[in-house]
Amino acid sequence: MCKFFKKLFKFLAVVAAIAGAVAGVYYAVKKFKDKKEASEEDFVPCECCDCDACCETEETPAESAE
Repeated sequence: MCKFFKKLFKFLAVVAAIAGAVAGVYYAVKKFKDKKEASEEDFVPCECCDCDACCETEETPAESAE
């Protein structure tokens, strides 16, 4: 009977260790993805900004037709 409990506890320990490792990897990946998405949200493409340097190089269709 004692051998059964010993094997059961070993099995539960292995399962708990695997679950802990998976949870750690999930947390690390989620944290990395959140950080990456936050940096992408701060990016403003040149088309959306109101600076003169961006507007000087681009021609609108109305300007090119004249």
